[in-house]
Amino acid sequence: MSKNKQVELRSEEVQEILTRIPNWMIRWGSIIVSLVIFLFFLTTWFIKYPDIIAAPITITTNTPPEKIQARATGKIEVILVKDKSVVLDKTPIVVIRNNANYKDVFLLKKILLEKDSQHNFDFNQFSAAQLGDVESAYSRFHDAYILKSALSNNSKTTKIEDKISIENNKNQSFYQLKKAIEDWELAYVLKSSIKGQVSFLKIWTSNQTVNVGDDIFAVIPIEEKEYIGRLKAPAFNSGKIQVGQEVNIKLTNFPDGEYGMLNGKVKNISLTSDKYGNFWVDVSLPKKMETSYHKIIPFQQEMQGNAEIITKDLRLTERLFYQFRNVFGR
Repeated sequence: MSKNKQVELRSEEVQEILTRIPNWMIRWGSIIVSLVIFLFFLTTWFIKYPDIIAAPITITTNTPPEKIQARATGKIEVILVKDKSVVLDKTPIVVIRNNANYKDVFLLKKILLEKDSQHNFDFNQFSAAQLGDVESAYSRFHDAYILKSALSNNSKTTKIEDKISIENNKNQSFYQLKKAIEDWELAYVLKSSIKGQVSFLKIWTSNQTVNVGDDIFAVIPIEEKEYIGRLKAPAFNSGKIQVGQEVNIKLTNFPDGEYGMLNGKVKNISLTSDKYGNFWVDVSLPKKMETSYHKIIPFQQEMQGNAEIITKDLRLTERLFYQFRNVFGR
């Protein structure tokens, strides 16, 4: 036998395997595998599910509670209303101690608001008044008023130009006095700007010290019946949020496993983000405080919870395609 001749020796078992005709599983296996793969991709085309954007949410009303902060550091001189009282707008509630008697300033303001107070002003009732920061403006008005009264008694000997000048000076001092009272109120008087119920944010008493920026009380509107949720959506996926999308709300105080979830809809989206990159989203509550379990939740201002915004459905095929595109695009 030649050295270059290859000799192949196989056992009878190997020869039997090599000469046997493949069964149907082996013959059709590749077709079946291909068919399974095809059905898998076909199924992914029909399977769709949305992205869910989660964010904390606060439930409030169209007119949110007004929180009043101290604008000056000092001691509380007087609290003019009781906790849970219903007040009108512009009602004084707390006065911070200062070098004026608040009763004298309030009386002066009341008289100035009366009709023709410039022409019929009784200075005798303020002879011992403590007006503090308003004192200088009051003195100028007093002098201008006295000068105008003297002019009226000697009108025949006074020139027309002097009459006009004195009248203008009196009017100017009158409005400066009103402005001084407004500035005093802005610094030392805490009052509501809406009609509602007063709720003190902690126990406050007279002679208690407050600092600038301290939350003193809140005024909760009592006539609002439309509820709204406000949430801060993160920048990631925020472009998918659209008006009208469903929002599921799980309240912190009422576990969703027992009470269910509130259903809402995206009502408005802020055009720009805040300094942290979050977008403000307003959520309307069509069913108000009725949950998915048909339970009515008692409303409380600024209820906290977690919201899930249901965005547009996306096919599973598209999601797989985006993943492959990201991999091969690198």
